[in-house]
Amino acid sequence: MVRLTAPAPAVLPAIRRELAKAGPGSAISDPLAIQQQIDDSIFQDRLLATISGFFGVLALLLAAVGVYGVVAYQTAQRTSEIGVRIALGAERGSVVWLVLRGALVLVVLGLAAGLPAAFAAARAAGAVVFGVKPGDPWLFIGTAAALLAAGAAAAIIPARRASAMDPMRALRHE
Repeated sequence: MVRLTAPAPAVLPAIRRELAKAGPGSAISDPLAIQQQIDDSIFQDRLLATISGFFGVLALLLAAVGVYGVVAYQTAQRTSEIGVRIALGAERGSVVWLVLRGALVLVVLGLAAGLPAAFAAARAAGAVVFGVKPGDPWLFIGTAAALLAAGAAAAIIPARRASAMDPMRALRHE
């Protein structure tokens, strides 16, 4: 093992010459830096982590699209109710909050059902995941916060659309 301060390609010929002087059996066949050996040894773990992260982001995106679809459908079903509220003088903010509240209730119910299942799955997969304790509270808090944020972001578009609704057009819709 050789510790270098200069770049390895510049020093390698000198090391080979010194080893040749030591004897014919002491030659470098394939020199590798320790960092390269470490990178090679954990390549599969990094690949698995990258693929898992990709599928996690994809699942979050699909959840957000699902929340958007449900909230947009619910808002479309309540067009006349929202139109009456706006016609009677409801503020934009209250209409936005009405739609957001419904979406957040759905997300919280989903979290209430999903977090115990995720906790059980984390216990089962605890030996596979390196460096993460199966009952890590920050992991579950972060996941719940990300899902709440994604649900709120997905509900913003239908909520803003509902608050900008023309009450006369909404009332004629029925």
